[in-house]
Amino acid sequence: MVTIVCNGAYFNTQIKKQLKKALYVCVQCGNFWYDLLSSKLCLLGLSANDYECCVFNKNVGGKQVSIYIYVDDLFVTYVDTAILDAKILEIDMMFMGCTLHRGIVHSYLGMIFEGEVHISMDGYVEHF
Repeated sequence: MVTIVCNGAYFNTQIKKQLKKALYVCVQCGNFWYDLLSSKLCLLGLSANDYECCVFNKNVGGKQVSIYIYVDDLFVTYVDTAILDAKILEIDMMFMGCTLHRGIVHSYLGMIFEGEVHISMDGYVEHF
């Protein structure tokens, strides 16, 4: 029996053929992590976006809570900080030891978010 740690989650598997099985498990680690994380988010009442499975949404008080996932980085948005704090606390309780960044300026996947954000992909859409 070998234990594999993937983003803090533990998976146990038996090694049949040591090299092939180890490589297979490494490839599948991302799937295991997504399955674990998405199931936990669904328990919190969020559901995967119909068009992008790495975005989870939930309507709270007529507004949308959104969680954007890239590997083990989550970007959580909502208009009310009290609700936002509650969602972050729920996530932290499921995955102890989360690192939290607060403030006006946020860096996520090489993008800098500062204040109000407007995103447009008109040029990309027109290109295709």
